[in-house]
Amino acid sequence: MFRLLLFACLSFVGLSSIAQSKDSAIPIFFEKTYLHTDRDVYGQGEDIWFKAYVVNAQDNTPINYSHNLYVELISPAAKIIKRETIRLDNGLGNGDFTLADTLKAGSYRLRAYTNWMRNFGDNFIFEKNITILQTSTNNSSATATLKKSTVAIPATATTKLLPTVRFYPEGGSLVQGISSLVAVMAEDGYGKGIPASGAVLSSAGDTVSHFRCDSLGMGLFTLLPVNGVIYKAVVDKTGSFDLPKALNKGLTLQVKQTDSVIHTIINNSDSLLLNSATLVIKHGGKTQLGKQLRLPNRQTTVRIPTAALPEGISVITLYDNQNKPECERLIYIHHPDKGNRITITTDKRSYPSRGQVNLHIQGPPHASLSLAAVDARAVPVQPENIVSYLNLQSEIRGNIVHPDRYFDTTNVNRFKQIDQLLLTQGWRDFIWRRLEDTTLKVSYEPEPGIVITGKVKAVVSKKPLFGINVSMRVPKAEGQKLFWATTDSAGRFAIYDTRFYGYQYISFTSRQSNKIRKDGSSKGNSGGYIQVDSLLRDTLAIKPEPADGITDTTWTASKQADVAIEQIRRSLRLKNDHTLKEVTIKSNTSRLTTIVPPELHTITLTEQKEYGSLGQYLLYMIEGSQISLKIPIFLMQTGFPPKLIPIIGTYIDHTKIDYRFILQEQYLNLPMNNVMKVTINRRIDVFGKSISVDVVLRPGVLDTKDYFDNTMADMVGYYRAKEFYKPRFENPGDIDPRTNTIHWEPNITTNEKGEAMVSFYNSAQTGKNRIIIQGITNTGQPLVSTADYLVK
Repeated sequence: MFRLLLFACLSFVGLSSIAQSKDSAIPIFFEKTYLHTDRDVYGQGEDIWFKAYVVNAQDNTPINYSHNLYVELISPAAKIIKRETIRLDNGLGNGDFTLADTLKAGSYRLRAYTNWMRNFGDNFIFEKNITILQTSTNNSSATATLKKSTVAIPATATTKLLPTVRFYPEGGSLVQGISSLVAVMAEDGYGKGIPASGAVLSSAGDTVSHFRCDSLGMGLFTLLPVNGVIYKAVVDKTGSFDLPKALNKGLTLQVKQTDSVIHTIINNSDSLLLNSATLVIKHGGKTQLGKQLRLPNRQTTVRIPTAALPEGISVITLYDNQNKPECERLIYIHHPDKGNRITITTDKRSYPSRGQVNLHIQGPPHASLSLAAVDARAVPVQPENIVSYLNLQSEIRGNIVHPDRYFDTTNVNRFKQIDQLLLTQGWRDFIWRRLEDTTLKVSYEPEPGIVITGKVKAVVSKKPLFGINVSMRVPKAEGQKLFWATTDSAGRFAIYDTRFYGYQYISFTSRQSNKIRKDGSSKGNSGGYIQVDSLLRDTLAIKPEPADGITDTTWTASKQADVAIEQIRRSLRLKNDHTLKEVTIKSNTSRLTTIVPPELHTITLTEQKEYGSLGQYLLYMIEGSQISLKIPIFLMQTGFPPKLIPIIGTYIDHTKIDYRFILQEQYLNLPMNNVMKVTINRRIDVFGKSISVDVVLRPGVLDTKDYFDNTMADMVGYYRAKEFYKPRFENPGDIDPRTNTIHWEPNITTNEKGEAMVSFYNSAQTGKNRIIIQGITNTGQPLVSTADYLVK
């Protein structure tokens, strides 16, 4: 066999995803998502079960624009270790992650977002912490044990981080001659709130006020700044801290809230004395009230009924007569439950182990709910829920400690505490204020289904082809199975609203003619070779944890080749791993080269159907070599004279360590029905291990370019959620695989009377079990309820 000894290293022709451009017909809207997980703490080998709720961020009503939700499990090293695409219908979906037995224990993150959310930075991206514990092997139930964790201080730290105390005047600024409320936030060196107490002193040394911060570091005091006086606070065991300097003139805004009325007090300094101003109240970025005010006196009070304002956080902004914002204040509007509550009633007070539990659920009609029943002894109480997240946590950036306390009806101080939270963390960073200060640029469209993109290029010149008709067949898709698209001036095409689950082999055909038959074939001429690139869409960046302060900025040609290889592998996504049999090479000092007997693979009809393209087959067969596609690959067609095409090669000038790249990627799209044999050659020489591949094609394949207009792609669709194990215990000897989650029911809908029934069996464990129900009404009211029962 004639062999062309051409070696060049792999280069990559980027398969970048098509950036979605703004469609003028798409209205600007905002989405939030929330994941209800069965637990927050898991052991190795267990399952994470979750229900997804996607709502309109401005009123919490379920939204039906986006149908794709991307859910990711992120490791402590800031790596995505699992990723699923969840199908959303009417803003609802569910899924699960199986944790490997070998997964390292630590703090992980669950992240969820739609494509549309990416237009607004990280403002609406959902994240929650998940703790994974090392599973105890000393008991048959394999139950993870929760251990206390401490924050490790880096060994490289040479200085101790000192506590900090910050001050936040109500409305924004202190003004001389006007008494104002000042919020205090005391934190340790790592940003954790700490209790503290202190005194406010004038520059003359007089004590003018005192304050005390609670266990979370929040407190309040009042101050009347005097002209020419500078103030500081002396905090016990912490130090001395300067207060913000008071303005000479300006407006201040004070808010006092009762159950039904907001009292806004506007103070106008003597040196300013404006005659008019505007008071605006917004919720979710939407204006709820705009009121023109006359300011005839130094102080004006405006009373605003809360009945017309929606539940949750609203922002009050005061504008001067030049329409310039002078003061801003966040408030939380709470409406007593108007029938929007969930009650859980068990049919018994206690149950036997493995006994059946029957629940009666009463709430608003047509509410969408999810239910988890867990072992209360082993599972900590979740600090957040759908109510605290949608109404509070998603509105204020930064960590909110114990968000559940602000919604605990048994907490008599909850309204005071939430006001302190808004005066401190809300003063610093409010999500809608950030959006108003930023020019919105829409780069990502809402996805109605799985979006498949790609390019069509000329075979020889590789120029993009305009007006080429691309047909796509998805045999196992739900509903429509045949789709069409036409390439634009850049040779790109996009097919929207496909719906299929799991791995699918999808076939593509390109034609120049508009005459496409009903079966997807065409009467026209070959269109060009097809490159499917939607699987290489970029994902959200992850902020990595600092790695001991060491940053590797070296970028060599070998690294560039490795990145190219990885991207090729991703573009030809495989559904299974394949490892070749280990080959043992015995050293022989008398020989410089050891040649392993070649592996000859004759392509069967089954393999032609199983592998969509030559690239997929080669990656699958050579995976175990750990060299991937960084090898010479030659195509040869039998006949006389034999035709030989090198499509990938490696040539290394060892004196210069110079890597040269070449890749004719269109040949990787060859359908497997054109391939007769594949031979894998291995050798070891003084330069190390090397592999080459010979591909024998059917006669006449290389004489025509028509085969380029057909290709197949192994693609992954929506994740199909697993069914939670629901034993009936009809056989007493059945083994129960459940551990700390007794039951998971993600899709519960109340009837027109607001009722629903759920039944399940307990595990063999005795003790207290906890039921957690979360959900949302069709009017945007988030719901949460818990109940406990005993197993004896």
